[in-house]
Amino acid sequence: LLVGLVGVTIADYIWLRNFRLNLAALYDVDATGAYYFWHRVNYAALVALAVGAVVYVMLLNPMTLESAKIFKYTSASIPALLASMVTHVVLTRLIVIPAGKGGYSREV
Repeated sequence: LLVGLVGVTIADYIWLRNFRLNLAALYDVDATGAYYFWHRVNYAALVALAVGAVVYVMLLNPMTLESAKIFKYTSASIPALLASMVTHVVLTRLIVIPAGKGGYSREV
């Protein structure tokens, strides 16, 4: 899960927010706050996290340590990181930004 979390964080902060955060909004617990999302849950990020975890497990089973053939060339972390990043960006642009959630600028 950590690789997917890193992918979501990188995609959100660098690609979607252009290295900018609203510090005052981080502490705003009101339902109208910029980072409130849907009852304080960003479902796009959770789905992206799950996609990264699934990709990781498909490439390397952490219980049995069985790996896919491509694992020898890519490991499991890089594809899982990329999958979570792309998923987060796509879902955020298709769902979160049009809904006006998350404090993203409309120009993203």
